[in-house]
Amino acid sequence: MLEDTSLKLVQEVTPNSAESKLMQYVAVWQENKENIVQIGLLPERVMKEFEKNELSHVFSMVTPDEGTVMFVAERATGSIIGATKDVIVGCHIDEVGISSTVSEPEKGFWTTINGIDSFCVYEMDDDYYIGIAKGRDYVYQNVASNVLMIALCLTLLGFIAVMAIRKCVDMLILRDIYHINEQLNSITSGDLDTEVHIDTTPEMHDLTHNINLMVKSLLDNDRYMSYIFDMTGTEAGVFAYTDAAEQVRVTNKVGRLLMLTEEETNRLTGDKALFVEKIQQIKQNQLPTLLDNKPVYRLTDNQERYLQIQTVDESEKHFGIIVDRTEVVREKMELEYERNYDLLTGLLNRRGFYHQIDLMIDSMGDTEHGVLMMLDMDYLKYINDTFGHTNGDVALRAAAELLMKYAEGRGIAARLSGDEFVMFLKAESKDALYDTVDALQQEYGNIVLELSGQATAPLRFSGGYLFVNKEETMRQTMLKKADKALYRAKNNGRGKLLEYNEQLDGTEVDENE
Repeated sequence: MLEDTSLKLVQEVTPNSAESKLMQYVAVWQENKENIVQIGLLPERVMKEFEKNELSHVFSMVTPDEGTVMFVAERATGSIIGATKDVIVGCHIDEVGISSTVSEPEKGFWTTINGIDSFCVYEMDDDYYIGIAKGRDYVYQNVASNVLMIALCLTLLGFIAVMAIRKCVDMLILRDIYHINEQLNSITSGDLDTEVHIDTTPEMHDLTHNINLMVKSLLDNDRYMSYIFDMTGTEAGVFAYTDAAEQVRVTNKVGRLLMLTEEETNRLTGDKALFVEKIQQIKQNQLPTLLDNKPVYRLTDNQERYLQIQTVDESEKHFGIIVDRTEVVREKMELEYERNYDLLTGLLNRRGFYHQIDLMIDSMGDTEHGVLMMLDMDYLKYINDTFGHTNGDVALRAAAELLMKYAEGRGIAARLSGDEFVMFLKAESKDALYDTVDALQQEYGNIVLELSGQATAPLRFSGGYLFVNKEETMRQTMLKKADKALYRAKNNGRGKLLEYNEQLDGTEVDENE
């Protein structure tokens, strides 16, 4: 060793030279190879250190759970050489109930160890059986608490999973559903310009795409209806709106029927209140007569377009159709005019006069007075015979213009036959009517008609008049009395307007005649 520094010395137990004590020495060179280090141990201490490596000592240091036995046995002898219970150390494993013939001991088996029913598990290597056994009572003593703990853990995990799923569902599905629902409410309220776009999932993308297609089909219905009206030549338009929406849906012809510019149409249809106000304004110009038992409205006072507007109200939804009836109304008005007016003079004819005088008398106030005048043109036969019927027509139109001047705002005038006229005027007093009669007589007395060929002729009337009030109900009686006064005027030199006088004109008027 003094010559070879790689050697180590382990001395047998021998008495030392100084004290003659049994000692065992170990010597090694230092790392720097300059000195040898020697350590001596008493044999008793060495033995104690060796005992620490024995299995019995190892198992004595282990503190197992209550009811648990750990053991090691030699395979060759079956003897238990170490265990956490000293009573089985040195015993054969078969004697204590640990069978050495179990086919799969590592999976465990039930056995009786020292009279205690236990569950045993051991493994084998080339030299030893190493295992553990636990009594039945101790195996199951924590089952309830463990099951409860597992249940609590599972419940907690389940709750966490549910909350996580709910959060995911809320983020990915419910939030989108709420958004879609809000937009659907807007659509069902009538705002069809609303578009739904959600692409968080393929399903949401398909759903919103189909909703937009549905809304587009509703908008297309308005367009298709416009096409139908155009193809059939029907001058009509349809509108619809709801209480919740601000916009009004209309077909193409609505703006044209209401005589609006494109800008005005967009402004009205974009604001429901303005559109409704426009319709109400039109309905204030209702004609006095119906068409097909439905009211007709004049668009405005200075625009000759006549419309029929029908609306349907269903809860919060409102629909309407506007139909142009201008041509029909014009034809009807022309027909009514031809039936009630004299085409030559523009005055009422006999039929029109009879109808209008009844209305005027019925509308008279309690304090109002009326005067009925029967008038014959003087010299009309002379003008026709001398200057021709064309000049006779000129004289008739001049007479009509004069009578219309006095009837305007105060009454009506009519041509009953060739040279026979009638006029009915109203005023608050008889004096006012007397003044009107005098003014008429003075004016036509000063009129000279200018005929063709530089010819002239006077415009003269012979007439009789009768004062009436609201109590008068027999139209024919009034006309006969005024006619009697007319004949008296013609028999007294013509050119005069005379009031009916019972003594002079007689009272023998047959009211049923």
